[in-house]
Amino acid sequence: MKLKPLLLILLFLALTSSSSSAPLPNDAAALLHFKSKADLRNQLNFSPKSSSAFCKWKGVECSDSRAIRLIGEDLQLGGIFAPNTLSQLAELRLLSLQNNSLTGPIPDLSDLVNVKALFLNRNYFSGAVPPSLSALHRLKTVDLSYNMLAGSIPASLNGLDRLYYLRLDFNRLNGSVAPLNQSSLQIFNVSHNDLTGAIPVTPALSRFNSSSFC
Repeated sequence: MKLKPLLLILLFLALTSSSSSAPLPNDAAALLHFKSKADLRNQLNFSPKSSSAFCKWKGVECSDSRAIRLIGEDLQLGGIFAPNTLSQLAELRLLSLQNNSLTGPIPDLSDLVNVKALFLNRNYFSGAVPPSLSALHRLKTVDLSYNMLAGSIPASLNGLDRLYYLRLDFNRLNGSVAPLNQSSLQIFNVSHNDLTGAIPVTPALSRFNSSSFC
């Protein structure tokens, strides 16, 4: 018995709709977008085919199906850290991309409201220290050392009242040292830049010797 043309069309539509892929999880989409711009050498194992299991991707750690840690260190990543990629990972606590070959500016990170530790050191980032860092009030650790960052140290970093660790050494920063005065600050280094002027006299900065500044 032959199927009528209308029935054939309906059957085709049913089969194609049932086999269509489900939407990507938001965090998986963000990670894949990041990979497309930052991983020109295809070092990350992120793939649309395994996006439903993105929490098992190497370097990704999840809680309640949301990415909370991303560690992509020593992977020879070569590309840019594009805007509106990892900033979509709203539950991220730790981001480490240290010791790669990422270039260009560090994007706006103000949407990473839960991040506590940020390691972007030992890349080739240029441009300014992102002022968006001052919006990340849970930040305890920031390492942007060994890059090519220029401009001034944002005074707004003084608003990060949980900041414990700040390294901006070995960049091209200029201007004066920001008058940071967090009682929580225990590790600090802005040496090997083009900073000028007197070191601000604050209780926090007074704890560090000249090697942290020169």
